[in-house]
Amino acid sequence: MNRFSRALRELTRRAGSTTGAMPPGVTPPTRREAPFEPASLVSVYRAIDIITSAVAQLPLRVERHGVEVPASEIPDIIKAPSLSFTRSDFLEQIALSLAVTGNAYILAKRIDGKIVELVVLNPHEVLPTQDENSGVITYSYRGRNYSQADIQHLKFMVLPGSLKGLGAIQAARAEIQGAINLRDYAAQWFNGSGQPSGILSTDQALTAEDAKQIRDTWNNIDPATGKPLPTTANPSNIKVTGKGVKYEPIVLNPRDAQFIESRNFDTLEIARLFGIPATLMLTATEGSSMTYSNIEQDWLGFVRFTLTKYLRKIEEALTTFTPRGQTVRFQISALLRSDTLTRYQAHQIALNAGFMTLNEVRAIESLPPLETQEPKETVKP
Repeated sequence: MNRFSRALRELTRRAGSTTGAMPPGVTPPTRREAPFEPASLVSVYRAIDIITSAVAQLPLRVERHGVEVPASEIPDIIKAPSLSFTRSDFLEQIALSLAVTGNAYILAKRIDGKIVELVVLNPHEVLPTQDENSGVITYSYRGRNYSQADIQHLKFMVLPGSLKGLGAIQAARAEIQGAINLRDYAAQWFNGSGQPSGILSTDQALTAEDAKQIRDTWNNIDPATGKPLPTTANPSNIKVTGKGVKYEPIVLNPRDAQFIESRNFDTLEIARLFGIPATLMLTATEGSSMTYSNIEQDWLGFVRFTLTKYLRKIEEALTTFTPRGQTVRFQISALLRSDTLTRYQAHQIALNAGFMTLNEVRAIESLPPLETQEPKETVKP
């Protein structure tokens, strides 16, 4: 399990029912309530992974009064904010905290008043408190108190009068718990619901002792002792019953049992909850068509209405650690132009209009600049 998986499971385990559709006439087995571990759901893990991966892969730039500053003038704390993690891992941790708990806390470590490192804190270990008289907010973390100058608090959804933000998982706990219960019930269908895996039948008359002996033989149980036979006695698990006994497996039709529909519905609900297009969740909405144009519009909608919220929160937090007048921005132009042809056509339009140079276009494509900067001129298509 990689570092992302471990962090995600730990955060969701501590982040804070109903079952899905069941076959008619079937009573679920008595069981304890499933632990609330959203990351154990494939759809939740996938949704969070999409968001964090998108944030982590985006490059950062720094602007001064709307003009991008040269790479040599970018503050070191933005180039390498963490001494323990890469910048992409650092950004991923922030996005992960926001997606799972609705809160992210960035601690600025200083030496002689200068910021030398930014640390993303475990949101479950931070407790914000506010003084009733002065209104000053203090953050308690592992036995120490920090001021707002030391910790930047990012809130996914800001609730009036609340010191903490609200995340998707906290807002829809019942729906996620229901999906967990349905998954666990489906997994334990044959083991705990009383549903047999098959039927042994014969046209011959059987006594109770005959039936018990045939059943025990089929289940590799010694009829004399009632204990399971060692695998060495029958390594191939060959069944010999006699008396004309036939075995008919009971094949559960998942569609008739409504498991598939229920699981797909849960996946779509979680996709809606996190604002992820169904195509990125590798599922489909019933009755919808998956054309290239539709998929492209879905992805653009994801960038504009889901991802942008995470990006703006992170940009504003990082901007507080830069000199006055500078602003941190993510470069999302590549995400808004989903394919190579569309991206190159956009570059051509910019060059034809004269508001970009060849070197500026090459920088967007992560190409080295030309040795001689060419003037802005019209490029014929």
